[in-house]
Amino acid sequence: MAMRRRAFHHKSVKAVDLFCGVGGLTHGLELEGLNVVAGIDNDNSCQYAFDQNNRAKFIDADIEAVTPKDVKRLFDGADIRILIGCAPCQPFSSLNKNKSAYKSRDERWSPLEKFLSLVQKVKPEIVSMENVAELSNEHKYPVFGKFVETLQKLGYHIHFETINVSRYGVAQRRKRLVLLASLLGEIEMIPETHSGENIVTVRNAIAHLPPIKDGQSHKSDPLHRSSKLSPKNKERIQATPKNGGGPKDWPSALIPDCYKKKSGKSFMCSVYGRMRWDEPAPTITTHC
Repeated sequence: MAMRRRAFHHKSVKAVDLFCGVGGLTHGLELEGLNVVAGIDNDNSCQYAFDQNNRAKFIDADIEAVTPKDVKRLFDGADIRILIGCAPCQPFSSLNKNKSAYKSRDERWSPLEKFLSLVQKVKPEIVSMENVAELSNEHKYPVFGKFVETLQKLGYHIHFETINVSRYGVAQRRKRLVLLASLLGEIEMIPETHSGENIVTVRNAIAHLPPIKDGQSHKSDPLHRSSKLSPKNKERIQATPKNGGGPKDWPSALIPDCYKKKSGKSFMCSVYGRMRWDEPAPTITTHC
């Protein structure tokens, strides 16, 4: 964020990460020298990864049970309090086919509303919220308009925009809505750091990994592994051309029956599509 670090000199700064998951956002803030005191999430399977990669404390709690008093206690002694959070985004995603997610008060919107409630009662000096780009469509999702309007009434300077993370050095085309709000003055996103010349590609990210067979994990890198594939799926992969090929390139005998239905056509490239070596990867979804 483009509030210069000199503004933090000689100040005690503490951050709390709501909906922290495995701690990616916490880790980024720690790398920038910010003191994240805690991450809160109700999925305790995330705790091991969070603890191993961050100094902050993992708190296993449902956001609905977290009180303003709890958050204020975590901020105790801080001159500058930063409350951050990426509420679960599935209700707002364009990939969500469940039309009930578009109701004005879907219960799955409650995490974002609880986040706003905590901001209202704690009034941290800085707020950061991230979510899917579709959330900024206030006609579909009035909850976002309410979020912005409430922050304005509380006196926050607000900046929000949809960014493509590939323009910030991530090897993936992924658009995210980022909102920044500050009681300390104007605040905005930093300029893009990557463009066509230095964009990070699939080749940059994974070309150095040694080949492995399906069902194997690399001995020295347990994250480099492949699912066991059926003979039919091996045929499908072998029939997929490099640099953007997909099921549209297969002979009819290899196309699953479900993909021949109208409802299955939209998933053909996202499930079996081959990435392009010299471009960022497509968006990685929840059930990838």
